[in-house]
Amino acid sequence: MAFVLAADGRVEMRVLRLGDQQGDNIAVLSGLKTGEQVVANPAPGLKSGDRLSGG
Repeated sequence: MAFVLAADGRVEMRVLRLGDQQGDNIAVLSGLKTGEQVVANPAPGLKSGDRLSGG
């Protein structure tokens, strides 16, 4: 599972299906659309609907 950042700055928990890994790159087979951003290091307690600021 991963948090995905929406255009309005809120996060949504998603189930991602992962494929092969090459170095630091991992193929996402489903659960993420082109251009969507994944929250790489979510804060403890982050939940769907929370809004992220700055960065």
